Amino acid sequence: MCYGKKRMSDVRIDKWLWAARFFKSRTLAAAACNGGKVHVNGDAAKPSKTVRPGDMLRVTLPRLRRIVRVTALAERRVHVVTFTSSSTVKNFCALFARAELGRLMDGVTVASIGPITRATAAGFGLDTHIMPAEYTIPALAGAIVAYFGEGRS
Repeated sequence: MCYGKKRMSDVRIDKWLWAARFFKSRTLAAAACNGGKVHVNGDAAKPSKTVRPGDMLRVTLPRLRRIVRVTALAERRVHVVTFTSSSTVKNFCALFARAELGRLMDGVTVASIGPITRATAAGFGLDTHIMPAEYTIPALAGAIVAYFGEGRS
């Protein structure tokens, strides 16, 4: 159980490809599946094919072919990443290759608790969109609410 909900055991490949930011829309992910550009464990995958952690995917994009192992499931995209210290920035960025980080963070809002954290994020190529006037967790949460309350998504 996670937050009172059962954890997902599988998810549709078109949803997963969109959530993992391989495609800008689920429609494009489904078209790639229908066009034979997506394989799961060596087999061509239709959009309704389900994936699980451990599955190997081969995704052929216009300029490259990506081979990835599914390590986690998601049906929705991340909209904001929050950094509360320089060490959280460093630890987060250490999880990904620089090129992978750029692809994953495309379209994601970055919230940093203060100027030192913002500078550390900038050093990894991440632009901070949200930074509170007061460098506290409650102020950061309030700044995020205000930012998205302005009609952003």
